[in-house]
Amino acid sequence: MSVNKLELAGSLSVTQASLSDMSTALENQTITLQEADVNRDNTTFTLGSYSAFIKVTTDINGSISHHASDTDSGEDDAWSMAAFSFAHNDTGLSFELGLPSASNVAVDAGNITASDGSSSQQYNVTCTMSVSDQGVLTCSTALTGADLQGALAEDVNTAQKAYWPINDYSSTGPSPPDADTGVDELTATITASALSTHYATELTDINDAYNNTNLVTAWSISVSAVAQSTTSSLSNFARSLNKTDNNIFSENDEIVCATPYSFAVSVQDASGSSQTIISAADVHGVLVQSA
Repeated sequence: MSVNKLELAGSLSVTQASLSDMSTALENQTITLQEADVNRDNTTFTLGSYSAFIKVTTDINGSISHHASDTDSGEDDAWSMAAFSFAHNDTGLSFELGLPSASNVAVDAGNITASDGSSSQQYNVTCTMSVSDQGVLTCSTALTGADLQGALAEDVNTAQKAYWPINDYSSTGPSPPDADTGVDELTATITASALSTHYATELTDINDAYNNTNLVTAWSISVSAVAQSTTSSLSNFARSLNKTDNNIFSENDEIVCATPYSFAVSVQDASGSSQTIISAADVHGVLVQSA
C-alpha cells in the first residue's frame, strides 16, 4: 500500500549532542614482557678432593642432558646425567693410577744363629719392600750380620779341624788332620756372604714370592645416574658455572666418586707378626672430561 507524502512550509529544530575528541589514554601504549624471578640454588654442591686415585678419561658431557623448560615435570632449568661404569679390562679404556706408595720398608724374613758353644752371632734375613704409585710391590732380600770366628777347645788326644757345615761342608764335613803329623785347626770364620751363598735358594724363593707383585689385580668405577631435578648437585653446579647447555665440564674437569676404597698393604713376617707396608688410605674413583 502506497503512502502519500505532502511537503508544506515548516521546519525541524534539533539539539545535537557534540562528541568529545577521542581519548589518547591508549594512544601509542607499549606493554613489555616482565620477569618475576627468584635465584635458583647454585651453591649446594660438594667439590671433590683426593690424594690417591684411579682416573678414567671419558666424555662426561656426552651423558648429560639439559632441560631448559619442562612444564610437565616442573623440573626445568635442570640437568640430568646417565650412569657411568668402567672396569680395568674395558677395551680401549684411558686410565691413570695414582695410588699410595711406600719405600724401603724392612720386613723380618728370618734369622740364623751361628754358635761355637761359647759365643754366637745372629744373622738377620730382611726383605725390604717398596710399593710404587702404580700398585707394584718390589723387594730385595738380604742376609746380614758380623763375621764370627768360632773356636774349638784344645784336645790333646785328637787331631782337630774346626769348620762350619755350610756350602762345601754342608753334607759332608772335611777330613780331619792327619793323626800323626797333622796340625790342629782350632778356628773357623763364618760370614754373612758365605751364609748367603749357602741359603741362596731360600733367599731367592723369599724374594720371588713378593717381588714385582701387582697389588691391584682388578678395579671398577661406577657413578650413579642423576635424575632431572632443578635442585640436584649437578644442576646447582652447572648454574654456578653459568652453563646453558649440556657441556658442563671443561677439558680435564673431574667428577670425584664420594665413596673411596680403603687401600692398605701388610704382610705377616717370619715371626708371625703383621707388618704394615702402607697404612690404610682412601683411593677415589675419578672421571676426567676428555678433550
